[in-house]
Amino acid sequence: MKQKIKILLIAGAENTGKTTIIKRIINWLENDILNVQKKNVRNISNLELIKGRKKDFFCILEKNDNIKFFISTASDNEKIINNFMEFCKKNNYKQNNFIIAPIRNIGDKNREYFINVIGKITSETDFEKDIIEITLNKICKEAKNVEYIKWYINSMCYIAQKILEQGIFNVK
Repeated sequence: MKQKIKILLIAGAENTGKTTIIKRIINWLENDILNVQKKNVRNISNLELIKGRKKDFFCILEKNDNIKFFISTASDNEKIINNFMEFCKKNNYKQNNFIIAPIRNIGDKNREYFINVIGKITSETDFEKDIIEITLNKICKEAKNVEYIKWYINSMCYIAQKILEQGIFNVK
């Protein structure tokens, strides 16, 4: 039996497109995997806006009664990380659920903190086997060519979608 991946991390420095890609993953999951009918109803439950952040939030997407996607669009500091972990606990995170979240680059203190804290709620998770990390490059936001930026974001979203589709996450 294939190992079931439980956590998808979108990694990168500040302003590399982590939130943009996570929001696109949410839309893709809703439209293609969860088959949500867009009649002013979203399959997002327990949406919590992150205080002091205009565009960031925590949410849950539900595939059925047994599988949930716990999603965060930020992990910039210990307070946000702790709030996300409390959000997961409060909403009954279980081992068959998934986490999709951003994470900073290697060497960032918040990255190490995130890994330590997330390990506490996902007690069965083996970070070497149960996590897939997509790393983003700073050049994405620094590029002057709009077509290049679109291509880069689309390519990263495509990679994330294929990872989620290919059975290791078993989302289809």
